[in-house]
Amino acid sequence: AHWGGEMAVAATARPVFAAPSAQDQAAIEHAVHEFGRMMGDLKGPRPSLLFDADEPAPLYLAEEIDDWAEGWDGLRAYHDDPKMLAFVDAVDLHPSRFRIKMLTPDLALVAWHVHAEQKMRGGKPWAEWLRANAILHRTPAGWRFVYYAEAARSTMRYVREMYERLASPEFRARFENKP
Repeated sequence: AHWGGEMAVAATARPVFAAPSAQDQAAIEHAVHEFGRMMGDLKGPRPSLLFDADEPAPLYLAEEIDDWAEGWDGLRAYHDDPKMLAFVDAVDLHPSRFRIKMLTPDLALVAWHVHAEQKMRGGKPWAEWLRANAILHRTPAGWRFVYYAEAARSTMRYVREMYERLASPEFRARFENKP
């Protein structure tokens, strides 16, 4: 691959991934926040611009699509297609709880949580919690994505949490702090 850099390897051949510097942490988090901002700006620059232009085959998986968007054609078909954007009124992505591992000095694995709020034409606003992960590459233009994937929480988890919220505070209090 064109990324360069070597991964530190322990005597057992198990990779040892460094934590990012404070500067890299801030820059990588900024790239993820910028991705979310661009997703919400339906008339502005599209998030595909945040992918490494030198990466020959970026990979992208949104939780709502059936299969990977592979390569630049797939990435642009998902992010830049005016027909797809016409169905969307609004998207707000709120990333949080970042975890970053430096695979090499110029390559980072990033995992985070996303509170995604959306409004589709003709529908009601809705929201969900996602987990996302990506690999970002340090470029002269800053940190750029080469891989991105979302993992939705399971339906069972959402249903269980809904039922748990329906229990009254008094009922829940009877069972708090008990083994």
